[in-house]
Amino acid sequence: MMRDLFASICAKLNFDVGQCLNELAALDDVDASDVILLHSTCRDASACNDITQLKERFAQARVLVVTDRDVPMDVQNQLSMVAEAVLSEQRSADSLAAALTVVHEGYRLVRAAAPHHPHPSQMNVGAMRDRASDEDIAKANAAAIRLSARESAILEKLVDGGTNKDIANQLGICEATVKVHLRACYRKIGAKNRTQAAMWAAQQL
Repeated sequence: MMRDLFASICAKLNFDVGQCLNELAALDDVDASDVILLHSTCRDASACNDITQLKERFAQARVLVVTDRDVPMDVQNQLSMVAEAVLSEQRSADSLAAALTVVHEGYRLVRAAAPHHPHPSQMNVGAMRDRASDEDIAKANAAAIRLSARESAILEKLVDGGTNKDIANQLGICEATVKVHLRACYRKIGAKNRTQAAMWAAQQL
């Protein structure tokens, strides 16, 4: 059912849908211009292994993974090491379109690096209880870039597909101010355009 849903969404977004398959191993050909959209509900690294095996067969394969909401953050981080992009299924269709476009253009959407944590077997119970969640770590990494509250709000609106005019109306500021804040955001996060900025925000905010 999810396969058909994503195929329908992609078709509505004007992306050509080539094959709809139940597993990556069933792919018999991958063109250099193809982007493979994989919906993953795996709670472990098995999807990473599937992607790695796919890329051993087709070196040019580009993979965008849409994860189930219950996929742990550490698994999402592992997926981001082998896939070109990882996106939660909770994101909007506009976010999916932006991710597909970015990956199709040859870019990778890389998650901010999280600090290394020892394996749970090396931690005592107290340390495990005090350990920050992966979500907290991601937020800390984003905060380290020192976005202002206004800049963060604008980027969040960008993720939802808002135009500068939409964002200005929603935040009660003028459109020119939105443009100024966006330029500052691009500089701080290293984005070249709205699409890259939206995808960074989708991953980090």
